[in-house]
Amino acid sequence: MLSSARRCTAITLGGLAERARIDDDRRTTARDLDGGTWSIPASAVWPTSVSSSRSTTPQPVGAATALRRERAILQGLSDRLGREGVLARAAGVDLPTVQGLSSGDVVVLDGRVGHHVPTVVMIGEHVLRWGAGSTWKRAVDRALYATSTPDNNASRSELRAVAAELATVGLTVGVVDVGTELLQASGVFRCSVQLLLCDDQQSRISATAAASLTEAATAV
Repeated sequence: MLSSARRCTAITLGGLAERARIDDDRRTTARDLDGGTWSIPASAVWPTSVSSSRSTTPQPVGAATALRRERAILQGLSDRLGREGVLARAAGVDLPTVQGLSSGDVVVLDGRVGHHVPTVVMIGEHVLRWGAGSTWKRAVDRALYATSTPDNNASRSELRAVAAELATVGLTVGVVDVGTELLQASGVFRCSVQLLLCDDQQSRISATAAASLTEAATAV
């Protein structure tokens, strides 16, 4: 599959604002949301792998498991975008407060780093949570409960909306299947979600569709 896959690179964890790229000759295959295949750096998924044979333990950030593919991808994407906000704050970036979302001792910060997808970092005395979604409410719900979409159609619409928004800033959502045979036989989808920089002419998700897709997601 790698021989026919188009090559692109992945954003290093914590490097989204600067578009810092992973440099690795070892490759693995990711799929975009339209099923297109991309050859990406293997260490984006298996950072501890130092030989030609990959590790069986994927990078935990962006990894997710669910009974439905779309839900797993949304969960992994939410984790990755949220972690970028957490890491930016730890590095000294002053994240603004999202007006109207803070409650009690918990402050909700705008965790968007290098993109426009609603992303929150929730800070309290004993609280540190993060999440992203097609709306601020869904971002908060996902930070609190890991999921916020009520059904499969809603998950599909929200995922497309978020991916289209990322496409407007040149980012492609890449999904690497890291499920075991046992999980696959049980109907469980396990994946690693990556943020990719690919050829704009080859990207399968049109940035011009962002507005209509966002409308579809927020309507459900």
